[in-house]
Amino acid sequence: MSGANPDNPNGGSPNGRTIGDADRLEQLLEQLVVATLEPQQRAELAVLIRNDPEAARQFAQAIHLRECLSDYGASESAGESAGGESGAAAHQAALTPATATLAARAGVGRCESELRDNDADAGFPTRRWGGWFPLALATCLALAVGLAAGRMTLGPPVAERDDAAAPTTTTTVVRPNFEVGGAGYDRLGRVAALSPDASSDGLLRPLQVGDLLRRGEVVQLTRGVMQVSFAAGPEVIVQGPAEFSVVDDLAIYVHRGRVTAKSPGRFTLQTSLVAAQAERAEVGVVADAEHAVELYAFDGSVAVNSNPHRQVEQETLRVLKADQGVGVTRKGNSTRLTAVNTEVPTDMVRDWAEVTTQLHPYEQLVLADRPLAYWPLYRVRRNRRVLDLTQHGYDGQAIGNWPAELNDASSTQVRGAYFDGESYIEPDSKPPVDLESGFTIEGWAKVLGGPEFQSVFTSRWVFGSNTPSQQCFGFTLYAGDDDKWQFWSGSGEYGAMWQMLSGNKTLERHRWTHVAASFRPEKTKEGEWVEGTVQLYVNGQPAASGTHRMSLLDFEWPARIGAAEFVPKSLTSWLFRGELRDVALYDYPLSDERIRTHQTQGEHAT
Repeated sequence: MSGANPDNPNGGSPNGRTIGDADRLEQLLEQLVVATLEPQQRAELAVLIRNDPEAARQFAQAIHLRECLSDYGASESAGESAGGESGAAAHQAALTPATATLAARAGVGRCESELRDNDADAGFPTRRWGGWFPLALATCLALAVGLAAGRMTLGPPVAERDDAAAPTTTTTVVRPNFEVGGAGYDRLGRVAALSPDASSDGLLRPLQVGDLLRRGEVVQLTRGVMQVSFAAGPEVIVQGPAEFSVVDDLAIYVHRGRVTAKSPGRFTLQTSLVAAQAERAEVGVVADAEHAVELYAFDGSVAVNSNPHRQVEQETLRVLKADQGVGVTRKGNSTRLTAVNTEVPTDMVRDWAEVTTQLHPYEQLVLADRPLAYWPLYRVRRNRRVLDLTQHGYDGQAIGNWPAELNDASSTQVRGAYFDGESYIEPDSKPPVDLESGFTIEGWAKVLGGPEFQSVFTSRWVFGSNTPSQQCFGFTLYAGDDDKWQFWSGSGEYGAMWQMLSGNKTLERHRWTHVAASFRPEKTKEGEWVEGTVQLYVNGQPAASGTHRMSLLDFEWPARIGAAEFVPKSLTSWLFRGELRDVALYDYPLSDERIRTHQTQGEHAT
């Protein structure tokens, strides 16, 4: 450790941290990098970084170093990963052995760079944290040897100036919103939205809308845009390529990338060089790891503060007003920062509506009609999430014989997926439809298989199938075994069969067809069933209508695209063979006019 601070006879930091606290912080962070922390240790760490910006910065750098080591280990094991794995291993399993080797080599180089940059960042050659470099490098080598021999696996990472401006001393305070050690104290935000390319290709570890982000969980976004909502109120938009982590309920650490944030109160945007302290403001940052940072105030007031160190207090380099920016660089290993004015950029995403306006016109058309869930089926493949474009969180998983990567033809198609008769998509939870308000289900289908039952969309269940006590629940939109489009529903009444509605024309194979069904309630028996008119549409035109009674009993049966419910003999049933795209579910009946518009506008939307 460096010499004692004459203004601090206890030998602690300028932020009041004692030598004992510093030692314990170092122990916890070293364990965090090379192993894992127990819940009580995470709570202890949260106490140590509370109100201490230096400790918060060291924590952020530690978790990004851990991520670097984890990526390296996962890359080494990629060649041996089996299909169907999840998380980091699932993503790495998609790499070819040659690509995995290159990624591993790049990982070693990146880890060495991160370690050296982190060490230089504090500017103390003799500081205690210098021991991290040999420790972490030795960990890299041990991982390489162990993984290559097939004896070790990595667990998942913690889900956990113009010089004219006179500097002043200040402190950027970061405090958690959750009670330390309490339930959910380290779950500080959630994924609020993902662009299609972020969901399908951009995340190195699969995430979906609604996933919680824990303190210290590192997110790497190679492309696309994502929105993060903090439990305490701030909203953050990240543009790939980027790497960031949630440090506290009012703070985010940006290692690299483009990030904008809005907060109704105080919010800290931390980087390796400086921290932006915003107060009821909108702030942006473009960070290039340890090398350069640009900070912007789009609205309100933003203080740009240097990072504190053990013997160096934090100082304010700038106070930005609306439409002002500053660029900050560090020369070599020096602790001296240079800050110069810069213009506020016009190409940073500041509102999610900007992402929506970049979607395909047909996707914007569908979203304008407020679907409950909407799956364009963009670049579907194994180990990747299937995005619900409404951002309501009904993302799904691709189950069955999906490719790890797409061929040239599939990868150039804007939306849509090929179902081989052995694959389907299942949302993690069934979108809840209020039958007393009605609903509409629609999608585009290109049938190749059959004639046999092939499900476009199913949300149904059956008890006691083909027995006198049979009960049928939910509904299905089919290509039927009579080569006509069909809609089935269940009343839930004992002994009642499925109610079937069949179209009036033979379906056309090998060409895209828009098919939809709507339910308009008319009368209800409270707590038991609702009765109404079912209308089937093919290519925008009514094809059949009838009166169905649907059960109001609801429970957690699955919803599926390209398959129906489980059956005892074959795991699942009515698997689709052909192509599907733009499957949308509405919690109200669309009008005939809107269904025709969807068909007209979507006919050439592939």
